[in-house]
Amino acid sequence: SHFPLPLEEMRAIHGMVSCQRRPLLISFRRCLWHLDSQFRTLSSNTLRLNREKLNLVPEKPRLDSIQQATSIEPDNARFTSRIDHLGRGGKWTEAEGIFRQVPVKNTVLYTALMSAALRCNRFDEGLLLFSEMQSAGIPPNAATYSCALSLLGRQKRYAEALGLWQHMGTAGVGQDNEACLTALLDAAALAGDAEAAEQHLNEARNKGMHLNATHFGCLLKACREAGDPEKALRMLPAADRNVVHYTLCLGACTRAAIAGKMSQEQILDYVQTIVETMSRDGVRHDKYFLEEQVRALLGVPDLKAVLDGTGTEKLKLYSTVQVEAALQALQNSRLLRIYPTGLLRAVEKRLLELSSGAHPDLRRRTTSQRDGCSPELSDCKQHASEQLPPGWSSAMDPASGRPYFWQLADPANSTTWHRPAWASGENWDSRLAEGRRRETSGIVQWSPS
Repeated sequence: SHFPLPLEEMRAIHGMVSCQRRPLLISFRRCLWHLDSQFRTLSSNTLRLNREKLNLVPEKPRLDSIQQATSIEPDNARFTSRIDHLGRGGKWTEAEGIFRQVPVKNTVLYTALMSAALRCNRFDEGLLLFSEMQSAGIPPNAATYSCALSLLGRQKRYAEALGLWQHMGTAGVGQDNEACLTALLDAAALAGDAEAAEQHLNEARNKGMHLNATHFGCLLKACREAGDPEKALRMLPAADRNVVHYTLCLGACTRAAIAGKMSQEQILDYVQTIVETMSRDGVRHDKYFLEEQVRALLGVPDLKAVLDGTGTEKLKLYSTVQVEAALQALQNSRLLRIYPTGLLRAVEKRLLELSSGAHPDLRRRTTSQRDGCSPELSDCKQHASEQLPPGWSSAMDPASGRPYFWQLADPANSTTWHRPAWASGENWDSRLAEGRRRETSGIVQWSPS
């Protein structure tokens, strides 16, 4: 009665009972789970007793509470896990309280609380823990140094982070660790020292370290903080480029526009170059890239300033090219099936409202939307001569923002930037009616063919 049934018999019984009623099946499953747990406990106890009899492994004392841990170091795994969980939730006070209750502390426990301090933005408390750890004679590991470098970097104390990095080289711990290198590069980036970040990256490359996309992202972040889009484009990695890299390049354009380092024409050229390079590399946009692109084109640090009263006076200073470029970027994103966020939609509506008086085309677009018909059908009614003739199709080039056209019968040899002309004598009434019918049936994109 103390031993469970063999596994084969248990599976057979489970198969016979599975066709019965559900309460009986649940009860039997609970019985099987209980027998299995008893078997595991008995097996582990038997193995432990045999190892003790053979003097292979000394018996490890069981600790029912941390109060019993007076002369031996307890297993801090459960405390470390709890501190890490509280740190991710932003509960710094509770995490520190659990840390102070542990009588015997080790490197892992200190590192866990330093990581919680970093997540909770308690940078001074985290650095005090590092000093306390060194005073207690507890040796730090690579993870501890990584947390300390990140704490110094978030406070923009790059000089102290560099001193700690040099001390790590003397101690022979952490300089070959990718996380520590990332923390040092991030400290240099937040300080806006692009030259120092580039130097550290080259030193790591000469040592044979593997450089990943995060390391190059830190270098591009340094270019963003310095407001140098030209250097950001030069520092793009040769491979493994992602949307974060290009978003940081756009951030450099935004910082340069805010600081007045470049003219509007230069900013527009750099934004166009970044978008074209990204499209050529096959990297897909996302909503964060789109937000940064609109910020760079308008030259504002926060898009919310466009919605409140502080952005109204600045909107009057925007040129026609800036407004049209921002609206064109939002329109191109929809063609790429990247739909703007709620903030971007509100900004687009605000730009259309405030600039409709200066831009007749924008006034016509808002009027057609207010009247309940799509802008595409309104364009068809007012500019029917601009629609494509039968057998032709068009699309928007995401890199240049210009439409291109091709003939369906021969797309390889007929692609062109010039709009094809209609033949004389075409009947427009039937095509306009077809456009209205497609719109009422739920098709947004109107096409005469």
